[in-house]
Amino acid sequence: MDDMKGVGWKKQHELVPSEYPLALEKYWGYLNTKEVGVLIYSSADEAKSQGLDSAKQQTSRGEDGKASEGVDRISCRHAQGQSAVKNIKKNVPIKYAYNGSINLLLDLDDRNIPEAPICPNKYPTYRDITIIGNMVIMCESDGRNLSEPSTNCAELSTWLSE
Repeated sequence: MDDMKGVGWKKQHELVPSEYPLALEKYWGYLNTKEVGVLIYSSADEAKSQGLDSAKQQTSRGEDGKASEGVDRISCRHAQGQSAVKNIKKNVPIKYAYNGSINLLLDLDDRNIPEAPICPNKYPTYRDITIIGNMVIMCESDGRNLSEPSTNCAELSTWLSE
């Protein structure tokens, strides 16, 4: 992980452990404003076998191009009702909510609060895979359409050797 931090990768959170059973470390973060997942294995051989299998699962797409079952990190496209403010579901057992920014107590029973939005178009966040030694790296596409190759995955071996 220190090598990745040295090229500017900003570690965020651990990936879902059950999706990467033999990985010693499994985190996602950002490199050049794109998401990058990093898996560390005990050996290069393990990375090339178990690690590659896990990474392929996370980059796999169905015939419609959308995420297959079991994909840990997804990108949602064309979701209805997306907002910077998290929606509150009607079935939440809270009668009042406090809005600290305007010092107002809201009576939730008097409001028509919509259900939280769903994600109709789930795509795998990661498109490309690179293996360097005992490290498996999964990279988000450079483009917004999720089909362009990743500069991060293409250049990482060069960046890490500098």
